[in-house]
Amino acid sequence: MNQSKSLIIALLILGVLLAVALLVWRDPFDRGSRPDYSGLLPYREKDSIDRITVTNREGTFTAEKRNNRWWLIEPRELPADEGQLKAAATTLEILTVTDTASRKRERQAEYGLAQDSPERVSVKVFAAGKEVLAFAAGRPAPDGHGTFMVLAREPETVYVGSHPLPTLLTQGLKHWRNKVI
Repeated sequence: MNQSKSLIIALLILGVLLAVALLVWRDPFDRGSRPDYSGLLPYREKDSIDRITVTNREGTFTAEKRNNRWWLIEPRELPADEGQLKAAATTLEILTVTDTASRKRERQAEYGLAQDSPERVSVKVFAAGKEVLAFAAGRPAPDGHGTFMVLAREPETVYVGSHPLPTLLTQGLKHWRNKVI
């Protein structure tokens, strides 16, 4: 009788421990609810971008859309490479923030976002003459589908953008201008 009582008590204790473990257990792959980043970047309509200013290691370049054609206006006025600029403008229109990489300014160098980093690209985007987007981009995100970025209005936080930065924005003048004679 004493042995069966001990067995019942052991089974009850095992049952209680199992129930507690199931209630407390959390899936290690469940990231929980993700923050909503939709309010960080303003909405940009399709084909609304009409001016892009970029500062990279090659210099500062400004492209402007005039009568549905892109023109390079800084450092000097030249016809721009339409395909490259349309692709860059489209990417900038659909760019969103997907995650936070760091909230520490001292770690920005790891992401290619230090002020003196050769990987840093400062971008300002305009629609109807009004600035709609300003950020600095650094290295590509490790997943290959995004870019580390710092928003001008939140210079302390490094975010992950939804798309890689268009290659054109990291290039010099010869890549921006129209090469057709």
